Amino acid sequence: MQISPTSTASAAADIKAADVNQAAQISVMKKAMQSAESTAQTLLQGVTGDQPLATEGKLGTKLNTIA
Repeated sequence: MQISPTSTASAAADIKAADVNQAAQISVMKKAMQSAESTAQTLLQGVTGDQPLATEGKLGTKLNTIA
């Protein structure tokens, strides 16, 4: 089997292009994950903390739960 220099160079260029595309996709994915993490942290900060128990009525006077 004989391999020509042209086909070898073409294959190397294709691999390089695939590497560049993959790096771009990973970069976009990382940015999306960071954005999602930031949003989740903001939402969690709004629901954490001490919530007072109800002082009257049948519900909420014994156990305080947040869904």
